[in-house]
Amino acid sequence: MRKVSKTTAISMALTLVLSVAALFGAGPFPVPAVSAATLNFEGETTANTTSGITTSNSNDSSASGGQYLQTSSSTAVGSWVEFTVNVPAANTYSIEFGYKQNTGRGISQLSVDGKSQGGSVDQYASVAAFTSSDLGIVSLSSGSHKFRFTVTGKNASSSSYAMTVDYFKLTSAASSSDYNVKDYGAKGDGSNDDTNAINSAIAAANAAGGGKVVFPTGTYSTRSIHLKSNIQLYINTGATIKALSGIDSPESNSYDNYQDFGHSHWHNALMWGENLHNVKITGTGTIDGNGVLSTSDNPGSGQGDKAIALKLSTDVEIGGLDDAHRLNLQRFGHFAVLATGVDTLNIHNVHVPNFSSGQRDVFDIMQCNDVKVTDIYSENSSDDIVKLGSDYSLGYKRPMSNIRVDKVVGLTNCNVFQIGSETAGDISNVHVSNLTVLGAGKAGFSISVNDGSIVDGVVLDGINTMTGTTAPIFIEISNRGRAPGAGVGKIKNVTINNVTATNAKSSNGEYTSRSPASRMATERITRKILRSTM
Repeated sequence: MRKVSKTTAISMALTLVLSVAALFGAGPFPVPAVSAATLNFEGETTANTTSGITTSNSNDSSASGGQYLQTSSSTAVGSWVEFTVNVPAANTYSIEFGYKQNTGRGISQLSVDGKSQGGSVDQYASVAAFTSSDLGIVSLSSGSHKFRFTVTGKNASSSSYAMTVDYFKLTSAASSSDYNVKDYGAKGDGSNDDTNAINSAIAAANAAGGGKVVFPTGTYSTRSIHLKSNIQLYINTGATIKALSGIDSPESNSYDNYQDFGHSHWHNALMWGENLHNVKITGTGTIDGNGVLSTSDNPGSGQGDKAIALKLSTDVEIGGLDDAHRLNLQRFGHFAVLATGVDTLNIHNVHVPNFSSGQRDVFDIMQCNDVKVTDIYSENSSDDIVKLGSDYSLGYKRPMSNIRVDKVVGLTNCNVFQIGSETAGDISNVHVSNLTVLGAGKAGFSISVNDGSIVDGVVLDGINTMTGTTAPIFIEISNRGRAPGAGVGKIKNVTINNVTATNAKSSNGEYTSRSPASRMATERITRKILRSTM
């Protein structure tokens, strides 16, 4: 395959706007009956304006008010629905958006007064269901505000861009469910060991049924933080969680010979949890490995090798508030985030600063389902930025499906996006869009099947910039066999559109293979890809 030096592509900007907010105050604005801390609004009864599309109210007993608002099937890129919010008093609010998922749904991005807010919302699902998304925290002055959702595209499996609004809710961000770590003895002075105080605050919130564990401005030196269900860690601007020597030891794993040390253990992390539900790690502060988290496959005594590790959990969110208010992850060792067997995972608005060492893989997402990774800016790492894989660390092959990756900007010594190389279980329905590749020691986009899995249904739609890679697009199949009964895997149904690549270093940069059998399988899919991209 020849090096891609100049491939002209038409940039497809997918922006469908669905604008959602609440109406408060007197005069022409209706005022709902709500508690002092929470303001709840039904999509079907709150007045709205649109870009010209038709909306209707649909009856459903599962909806919060017995009905929900839905846009017509003719909804297209650029369509929107907008609600004007009249806030009676200045306050800081968390935003919850309720909607009905179904097969014909688009993807939306909230903006507040023209500024992006929270992560994108994919309303597609193969089975109809009501659900909600946390769209972060916003500070509002008293008076009128406009909320708008911009849809950045649609799931590859979705049949339309139609949107729904069941309800939207603003809740005062400061409430009785907040657990300030300083109230439990944390000093936040950078020298005191705050481990016990932090874990006590988490335990108290969990015992009460859940709550927000707040880190005010300060530097919190800590050993391993033990995550629990129904907990939100909120790291304020100016707050840093900094690793101390004495990280928990790695747990035993009978299957650790099938993958590297880092993927085989979770307890040796700055913060970790397993078999959890409803966990959020959010805010605009910093999580810093402080040289205690190792990039090595053999960490030293008292060291860990990852910042955040989660195993066999559901409903997990990690991220900042918007593009201007990101969560910072730095010097995180082998992984910033290792998620294994985690379903319904939302990672968004994360910044990785430019450290010359101590930062290997950023997000390793292993055998997870229903995943969104959006709005990532990684200035430097020595390994993959977003990596999807399926290894044998759980002792069985767990399939992985329904993954969306959007708006990732990065520079790395490895791949900006990769499927593999750990590929024991099958991986399907992956949609990647809006990559900006500032440099990659390997590839901007890579699929590497080595352990017998079938990768089926991958869409790459849009690389805004791709420069300084060894191979712009790298696809391979081999028979490494790091799983019981592993043979030669398959890659099929891959579509690549709208890619521009310059200054690639390799003249053999679109695929490689390691055996005649795998070469045949790879060539079949590669030829299809080349017809789509040339």
